[in-house]
Amino acid sequence: MQATDKIIQKRKLEKIIYVAWELSDSWSGPESYGCSLHSSMEKYDAYQRQFSKRQQNAYRRSGGVVPETYDRFAGEPVAAYATKKLYRRICGARNGLRVHEWEEKKLIKEKELLYGKTRFGEQKLISFDELILQLREYCAKMLEKSRQKR
Repeated sequence: MQATDKIIQKRKLEKIIYVAWELSDSWSGPESYGCSLHSSMEKYDAYQRQFSKRQQNAYRRSGGVVPETYDRFAGEPVAAYATKKLYRRICGARNGLRVHEWEEKKLIKEKELLYGKTRFGEQKLISFDELILQLREYCAKMLEKSRQKR
């Protein structure tokens, strides 16, 4: 049995889904921006759909202008472990708990949150130009759908 497994059993930690976030800034580039914690992959999927929908709505309201600063998922979800206290907070939040970097560091320091050697899984970062292209394609599809309904 590995040392990590012993810690998980001894402290009776709950398995959760951890997703790193980053803040994308057109001046200084991406930087770490905390994480979101989810009780299951289903909750993570729902959280991701809600976040994407909010971003797309903001893009439409702005007239197709991508903001100079925005937050986004950084990489793939990975398994992590939380104390019962933190797990209750996660389960009490709708589809997941958003934790900014300062709080994430505090949770780790206080041994409320434990993850392995990686925070990111396999990173799937896209360029700013790719993001704009994806948002334009999505808006074009939504516009076409709304025209078809008329």
